[in-house]
Amino acid sequence: MSQIDRQIAAFASPLHGALAPRPHAGAWLPQVWRTLGVALEHAVDAVLTWHDRAKTRRHLQMLDDRLLQDIGITRMQAQSEAEKPFWRS
Repeated sequence: MSQIDRQIAAFASPLHGALAPRPHAGAWLPQVWRTLGVALEHAVDAVLTWHDRAKTRRHLQMLDDRLLQDIGITRMQAQSEAEKPFWRS
């Protein structure tokens, strides 16, 4: 057998490179699902946090001066907080 024939036979072999079967070909799928689940959980948590922040800031705008004094902030501080975008803490 010539060297070229051996190279062709080695390349055509099912055990060559990418043609070789991988022993744990499906083991990556559960890890992908776990990673996607964690990412989705973080995204939902962020959206819920933003919603709570926006709601709290709307309510802060509606408080009268007596209630603001009870919680220890001025009207100007309340207005400044209420004007922040929901994604800022």
